[in-house]
Amino acid sequence: MSEPSYYNCNGLSPLEAFRKGLMSRDEYLGFLRGNVIKYIVRCDKKGSPVDDLDKAIQYIFEMYYLLGSEELGVDCEEFRVMSELADALHKCECGDDCEC
Repeated sequence: MSEPSYYNCNGLSPLEAFRKGLMSRDEYLGFLRGNVIKYIVRCDKKGSPVDDLDKAIQYIFEMYYLLGSEELGVDCEEFRVMSELADALHKCECGDDCEC
């Protein structure tokens, strides 16, 4: 998940710092859930609904990477790379007009 540069402090974004232990696993998961809820609830009340829904999706993906890595017993970054590779392979095999 890409964050604006003004969030970057001492070489780490807040999400990177949270992932590296600034928050416990359960605190981090609660933070992610809270942001998903926040962006979904406010999506039609502030600015662009699409922007807020995109942010909610990004936090859902962070949860997916955290929980998926735990389920497979691999590092979160390793799971992220595996997921991105699987997605790229699926797009390659199916093409743009895929209906699977």
